[in-house]
Amino acid sequence: MKHKKAFTLVELMVTIIITAGIAGTIYHFISHAQYVAALTAAKAKAKQNAELVMRFLERDIVSSRAIIDRKGPEPKMVKTLAISGSNLELDVAKESDLSNNNNSISYFGSNKDGNAENYRKVKYTLEGKKLIRTDQLGPTKTLSKNVDTFEIEENYDGRVLIKIKTVFKVRGTKASAPYTLRNIVTVREAQKTLINKHWKRNFSTDPNDCDY
Repeated sequence: MKHKKAFTLVELMVTIIITAGIAGTIYHFISHAQYVAALTAAKAKAKQNAELVMRFLERDIVSSRAIIDRKGPEPKMVKTLAISGSNLELDVAKESDLSNNNNSISYFGSNKDGNAENYRKVKYTLEGKKLIRTDQLGPTKTLSKNVDTFEIEENYDGRVLIKIKTVFKVRGTKASAPYTLRNIVTVREAQKTLINKHWKRNFSTDPNDCDY
């Protein structure tokens, strides 16, 4: 009578270990691929969101009221932005517009010495991570729910420095993807009045702050 050959306990254990190792390697590669995809999506959302906020800010600041002091030997701009922490209030020309169809920015008109009746109040308020834009003549909009940093500084001769940092969570992980955007914007009305070699708009991102 012949005996059938069977697997020994050692052989079964070796087979299980090898199978588990192969399965673990495959799982690691799949998980890494999913993480990279989720990280890329979070980066794109953070960038898109920061650029959207910047477009609104740029449009409003460029079209904002400029009051020129002509008493001295050279005209000087009086600061007209009300900046309090991460909140901003400004007077914006009533005829400025942002197209909803293609997100392009259009600038219209200019008012001599910033006559108050030609403007409406616009406010930017940061509540936690939510940035809200309130328009005296338009709807209130939540521009972002993922703002980590919102800094505004009015520099000399109507130049305004802006820094925005948005942060999005990477889906399925505890990681996050930040994106920082900086901009220097000038008030258009002051630009027309003040002849200065520094008058130009500069747009840039800071790669050192985008530490994904």
